[in-house]
Amino acid sequence: MSDMGAKDLAVASIPACIHETVNFIQPNGSWEGRTRELMREVGIDDVSPAVYGKYLAQHSIAVTAVTFGVARSADSLLLLAQFEPATILGSNRRKRV
Repeated sequence: MSDMGAKDLAVASIPACIHETVNFIQPNGSWEGRTRELMREVGIDDVSPAVYGKYLAQHSIAVTAVTFGVARSADSLLLLAQFEPATILGSNRRKRV
């Protein structure tokens, strides 16, 4: 059995739907809309929106280089996702600019 470091364990614990989401967001740099819309665009159908939102919150920038947040619109909450290219995947340290 290999000896995984904390960083490797953190990356290995990321659900597949989050990897798919990060791969979807990175080329564009950001995304904004409802959680269900993001799930539909990414092709995620194996978890509920509530579980997906929980995964997004748990696996934000420290591991994926994508920050996830919410903003309120007139009639709902919007999911905001932003790729942070200065962040090293698997690290909780940000490059200062």
